[in-house]
Amino acid sequence: YKKEYISELYFDNLITNVKKYDAIIDQNQADVEKATTNLDYCYIHSPINGKIGILNIDLGNLISQDGAESLTTITQVQPIYVTFLVPQNELYLIKKYQKNQPYLKTLVSHDNFESKENDIEGELNIINNEIDEKSANIKLKAVFKNSDNLLTPGEFVKTRLILTIQKKAIIVPFQAIQITPNGKVIFVEKNGRVEMRKVKLGNRFDNNIIVLSGVNANEKVVIKGQINLVDGSSVFELKE
Repeated sequence: YKKEYISELYFDNLITNVKKYDAIIDQNQADVEKATTNLDYCYIHSPINGKIGILNIDLGNLISQDGAESLTTITQVQPIYVTFLVPQNELYLIKKYQKNQPYLKTLVSHDNFESKENDIEGELNIINNEIDEKSANIKLKAVFKNSDNLLTPGEFVKTRLILTIQKKAIIVPFQAIQITPNGKVIFVEKNGRVEMRKVKLGNRFDNNIIVLSGVNANEKVVIKGQINLVDGSSVFELKE
């Protein structure tokens, strides 16, 4: 314009058009921001990580912020907590072994620990601060990573708390133990006859018990019909 390439009127029109299109751009940007905000209202974001349950509404239902009915429920599954009870007389042992290992290994299973492949490993997280007066039990809570989502909130599982690992322990079926006036005994088979031995027992788990003394590794013990036996009785092995 200053070099008189275009007229002053044409130049003013160009400036006017630039301002008009700048205003259009600003309006379009405001429309985009508004649309983005409206789009955000189309989503409900959970404040926690977890697994969503069944929806309580159907497509097209009108909902409000202060609705009486929840849309759904979300439960935390990673990590997940398992609550279980132990008798009060076992609390001393738990605290004893916690001195060296605060977070005791805890196993849960769906099948009574029949297969170690199905055991899910976690650790003891919390011991309650009081014992239930009615049941004489105390509540414990263990935490599990549950990275494979094998545990589901609300289900029942078998729980085992590992206090210590005893290597090369001798384990026999609990039904092999007999109680006599002289103490606990086991009938051990050797060459078709039985020898009644007094035993010292360790911890019991499931249907088995640890024998600390009185039985050696690989010896055969009687698990049925002990009521008819005395030291030196003849026995035979039943083939399954």
